[in-house]
Amino acid sequence: ARGGGLTWTPDGEWIVFASRLAGSMTLWKVSPKGGKLESVLVGAGEDTDPELAQDGRRLVYTNTRASFVLVVQDAATGRTRELFESRTDIAFPSFSPLSERITFFQVTGDGDAHVFTIRAQGSDLTPITRGQQQHNSLPQWSADGATIYYYQERPPHTSFRQISLRTGEDAELARGWTWETQNGARVDPAGARIIYSKLDRGAVAQTMIRDIASGNETAFAMPLRNPRWSPDGQFVVGVDVSEAQPPLGHVTICAVDGGQCRRISRGAIPRWSADGERLYFLRPAESADDRELWSISIDGRQETRVAVLRSFNPIDSYDVSTAGDAVWVQYRRGRSEVWLADFR
Repeated sequence: ARGGGLTWTPDGEWIVFASRLAGSMTLWKVSPKGGKLESVLVGAGEDTDPELAQDGRRLVYTNTRASFVLVVQDAATGRTRELFESRTDIAFPSFSPLSERITFFQVTGDGDAHVFTIRAQGSDLTPITRGQQQHNSLPQWSADGATIYYYQERPPHTSFRQISLRTGEDAELARGWTWETQNGARVDPAGARIIYSKLDRGAVAQTMIRDIASGNETAFAMPLRNPRWSPDGQFVVGVDVSEAQPPLGHVTICAVDGGQCRRISRGAIPRWSADGERLYFLRPAESADDRELWSISIDGRQETRVAVLRSFNPIDSYDVSTAGDAVWVQYRRGRSEVWLADFR
């Protein structure tokens, strides 16, 4: 798990560490014998660098007063507008098919996480999932904009799900799935298949296609990170992981039927344009805090730098509207403070 700091309790019963396992950087504990991870702290900001007192009852740690801002950049003018700001993590924004709304998830102050939507102009913030002690994250729109798919970590078990925006009816599509094992799950435009990357110790081992109705799975033509269906469902774009050269890889398009694949360019986190004629992807920027957004035609021509996404949350995603506007979450680091808390 990505994070900072690791310490043992004096009796050796727990390992305490910082990680983004639930979205925000906070402190967790786990038995050295294995078993379920348990959260230690819940609250706003980023918690790192844990250290336990000799009696094992007090915990000192660093809390950084970060904020997260949902930002849209206009394709024509380059101007940005801030839609929503939070002291707790907001992440994984994406435009609805007609680009009138944006969905994302937010980690709440009590450690839960829920899916929200907001108008692209910044009004009408609406919770989509509800319930205490739930962690619902990583939302995506259906092709018709009537359904949102998402991951649920609790309760009562992990799953990949869908919820109707018309009726609020919620249904499980795949039980036991998590972002850490069945990564980047995407439902095809027909709502019949899911493509995802099967992870082994954080690396893509295989990309799979699952038939929703039967539950049958078949291996895709090649392992891809961040696979995405084309708008017509006939192609998949992703990053070829056969050459491990992070943070960039080969943006690759594969035909779903026949499996022919071709490399397009080097980049990360590819996205289709609304008409399926172009691809967007990210590259590092001059500043380590920023990302460059690039576009290229699906035949590998007309490669163009579109924008610089400032203060890009390094573990997050982005999306592009039908008009070419970009949405992402800015991570704004505040001051750091040393805190003391009771442990156990």
